[in-house]
Amino acid sequence: MNLLLLIAIFVPLVLGQNNICTTENSCATNPKRDCSCFEYMLATHPFGFHANVQPDPSEPEFEVQCSKLDGKLWTVIQERLNSNEAELAPDGFDRNYNEYEDGFGNITGNYWMGLKKIHALTTAVDMSMRLEMHRENDNVTLVYGQYDVFRVSGPSTKYRLVIAGYTGTAAMTIESDSNGRPFSAKDQDNGGEDCPARWKGGWWYAQNEISCATCTPNGPYNTDKLGQLACDTGGFGREKAVSMQIHITPEDYLKN
Repeated sequence: MNLLLLIAIFVPLVLGQNNICTTENSCATNPKRDCSCFEYMLATHPFGFHANVQPDPSEPEFEVQCSKLDGKLWTVIQERLNSNEAELAPDGFDRNYNEYEDGFGNITGNYWMGLKKIHALTTAVDMSMRLEMHRENDNVTLVYGQYDVFRVSGPSTKYRLVIAGYTGTAAMTIESDSNGRPFSAKDQDNGGEDCPARWKGGWWYAQNEISCATCTPNGPYNTDKLGQLACDTGGFGREKAVSMQIHITPEDYLKN
C-alpha cells in the first residue's frame, strides 16, 4: 500500500470533517455541532471567535460567540456587558415569551440566544453550564457558578430546565430554584406566581411567590432589590452584577 493511500485512509479518522481534530464521534459526524468542535480555530483566535453552528443537521446553522475558559471552548447563550442597552430599548430584557424563544440582541453585545437554539444545543449532546459575573461592589473579581448538567427541553414543556451538579467560587443556588421549572416571561407566566412581572425579565422561576429566584440574569440594571440583574453568591445575599455571561459546553468535553 503506497503512502498516499495510507494518508487518505488515516487522516479522516483522526481529523474528522473540516480538519477538526477531535476524539468525540459526534463532532466527527456533525463538525458544526457547537463551539467545542472548533478547537482548531484557537491557533489563530486564542481568546475566542464567532462561528456558525448547526446542532441539528436538519435545521439551518446560526452564528454564535465562542469563548475560551480554562483552556476549553464554550458557546455563549446569554451576555450582559454593561448598563447601556440602548440597542434593546425600550424593553431591555423584559420581553415577551416569543422573543425569548427566538432570541434578541447582538452576539457582540447584550444578547439572549433564544430558547429554540438553546434547546437544540442542549439536546444534541449532554451539556454543562457556567455563569460568570462581575459584582457591582467588586468589579475586578470574577465569580462563577458551574453546573455539570444543563438541559432545556422543547416547546411542549415550556422549555423546562434540568440543571444539577454545582461547583464554583460563588454559592449560587440556581439548581434549587430552577431545576424542573418551565420558562416564563411577562406575557406568559408558566410558574403561576407572577414572577416575570415582578422581576422584570424572563427566566426559569421557582414556584415560590416570595423569592421567585435567587439569580436573575435577565433582570434590569440599576434597580432596587426586586427585578435587578443579580445573583445570590453566598454569604452576602443577592449581589448586583455589572456584567454577566452564561456559557455551555459538552459535559464529556470538559473531562478530556
